[in-house]
Amino acid sequence: MGVLREQTEAGNRFNKLYEDSYENSYEDPYEDPYEDQEFLERQRRRRERRKREEARRKRRLRLLAAGSVCMVCAVVAVVCSLYFDVSLSSLTELVMGEQTAGGQNTGNQDAEAGEEATAGGTGEAQKQTAADEEAPEISGVVPLSAFVGTEVSYTANLVVTDDCDPDVEVTVDTSEVNADEAGTYDITYTAADEAGHTASASTTVTFSEKPQDYVEESVVLEEAREILDGILNDDMTQKQKTRAIYSWVRAHLSYSESDYNESWTNGAHIGFTTGTGDGFTYFSTTKALLTQAGIPNIDVEKTNVTSSCHYWSLVNVGDGWYHLDATPRQSGATFFLATDAEMTAYFEEYGAYDAIDTSLYPATPTTASTIE
Repeated sequence: MGVLREQTEAGNRFNKLYEDSYENSYEDPYEDPYEDQEFLERQRRRRERRKREEARRKRRLRLLAAGSVCMVCAVVAVVCSLYFDVSLSSLTELVMGEQTAGGQNTGNQDAEAGEEATAGGTGEAQKQTAADEEAPEISGVVPLSAFVGTEVSYTANLVVTDDCDPDVEVTVDTSEVNADEAGTYDITYTAADEAGHTASASTTVTFSEKPQDYVEESVVLEEAREILDGILNDDMTQKQKTRAIYSWVRAHLSYSESDYNESWTNGAHIGFTTGTGDGFTYFSTTKALLTQAGIPNIDVEKTNVTSSCHYWSLVNVGDGWYHLDATPRQSGATFFLATDAEMTAYFEEYGAYDAIDTSLYPATPTTASTIE
């Protein structure tokens, strides 16, 4: 009880300080545009297309140069036939013989030109396929949970990358899942690229019965929308929106001890309607705002629960997954887009209080987020 009282008092002191200094920090200007994965992929395609166009331009110049040489040779042949009384046919045979000597260069050049003319078609596709030696990589595969009878977005957090194929086909095997009966079921993801390389990953989905006072997701998302209408605008990047959400939760919720963690929608509803709650309420309220804002997020649960449970999020604002935890800490530590290394260092310093099994979640970058 002493630890809980100390945490509650620390949370209240933090919120008082935070409220005094809080002045719409989410309105801070940022210069660089948001570059999401789709934008980066378009840029990569443009670069590849420019490379192919440059290669074709150089091939056309080589062919034009070869044609010019032939024209010069023809002119020389005519001049020689007039001044030296040499037959044009003899000079032509001589010139053409020299061009084809040493391995039939003309024939090889014609064949090469024919092959290169198919760039962008079957020939190029075969070269790309031959160069693709790597299987796709799957990340974002985490244990899922839902209530009986509700739909599950199996690929919401899934990230699939491939070194050559930007549109990898992904299938989800849910043949063992029974969404109408409580229990834990296995699911498998399979990704296949154009070269035929495949990768697979497995996890579980757990269905449980709804609590009696269950708050529907649509209700809390509407509550979240009302908040977002006042703190976000269309000119913000994903990172700016995430910062605004983080700041709002930190400024408008105060910490109070609770043992409720049955439903994140209920936790978010508590946060929106009462403005108070424990770490689960902070996490749930943040999750509702992130989800309504369209910011990819993954639920993270503390592995070491010897002292208490704790929850927070992984978010992706365009340059990888980072930890986001709005819950105030007695130490004053904050976790806005924190890396695995930063989280691990905190765990070690405070006796693994918020220990996490990083193998269950996508790895974060090793450096801080580069998006402003």
